Amino acid sequence: MYGWRGTILRVDLTRGKVMKQPLEESLARNFIGGRGFNSKTLFDEIKPGIDPLGPENVLCLAPGPLSGTLLGMTSRVEVSTLSPYSGILGDGNAGGTFAYRLKRAGYDQIVITGRAESPKYLWIDDEKVELRDAPDLWGKTTWETTDILKERHGKNISVAGIGQAGENLVRFASTIVDKHASAARGSGAVWGSKNLKAIAVRGTGRVELANPEEFKQLAREARGFFLKDHLQHEVIAVYGTHIGMMSWWPGYRYFEKYLSAEEIPAALRPEAWKEYEIGRYGCYNCPVDCKNKYRIPSGRRSGEVGAGLEFEAIYCLGVNSGIEDPLTILEMENLADMYGMDVIGLGNTIAFAKELYQRGILTSEDVGNLSLAWEDADAQVELIHQLRGGMVLAT
Repeated sequence: MYGWRGTILRVDLTRGKVMKQPLEESLARNFIGGRGFNSKTLFDEIKPGIDPLGPENVLCLAPGPLSGTLLGMTSRVEVSTLSPYSGILGDGNAGGTFAYRLKRAGYDQIVITGRAESPKYLWIDDEKVELRDAPDLWGKTTWETTDILKERHGKNISVAGIGQAGENLVRFASTIVDKHASAARGSGAVWGSKNLKAIAVRGTGRVELANPEEFKQLAREARGFFLKDHLQHEVIAVYGTHIGMMSWWPGYRYFEKYLSAEEIPAALRPEAWKEYEIGRYGCYNCPVDCKNKYRIPSGRRSGEVGAGLEFEAIYCLGVNSGIEDPLTILEMENLADMYGMDVIGLGNTIAFAKELYQRGILTSEDVGNLSLAWEDADAQVELIHQLRGGMVLAT
């Protein structure tokens, strides 16, 4: 089947078994891939009323039929499960190189069931697939885990996995891809509940096309458009989602005070973040470098490099929680990526706790005697450190 590779990879963690299942043409044509494949699988296989953190839950990862081809903006992987964060369908989408390499390895979907007795990671090397023990990876950050697996298997791999937040079943834990791409909605906690630390994949195969030359021409035209289009080339490729600070600015301090775009502090405007930028990049084969690479110039994590700071982090971890210091926001973004936490869920949880504190409903004793004052940046950073361990706010 052109575009699709024809194989679904099923991993039974309880039995420690890996099976390859043929992709049915009817499934491919009716549900296409990505979210469609995952939603169909979850609808068929998850029983009503189960615990999202129990072994009965199902975790799915799927690229689309265009992933692994020359067409730009297609290296996206959909991570889906019954979310422990919302209690309903949890869909997260991440970029990086994972979708590209998974398709090249020959797989249209990974379906993970059961629960391993001890920490494991899944190693996919084209046709060779195996579950491996991962006690040495348990307790590591997503950054450390990625570095270890790349040293072990080579640099030409992609890694999706969890940090300490997922291990400790923090309900807004994320699946982190290639250190900086986050597939949110609580999927990280499901990985942790299954004792699955990571999936590392190398793919060297090809995605067959029905009309290769015609497809190449269309891909060239699409690439040319995004390289010339004013919005994509001169705005998104320069500022990324930071431009959302001007058009999506919804409020301040848990929606207590609404601001117009003209009132945005100068230090948080899109152009201000260029001061910390040391490069730009995009997902695999994407012509729009919408993501920034930055270095923290001073403070607790002086010299540390991070990437992919999005509007949601600036808003949810920053202004909505009362923090306007850009260096603290950069630090908190890195911590969220390393510990494997969704910046939206993390930031909104902290903001909600601060709001409860202001109303006298929550006390500092409830959060380990930490300050919940709106502007206390140091206390908020410490709160993030503690939340990765499953602190009460995260549950």
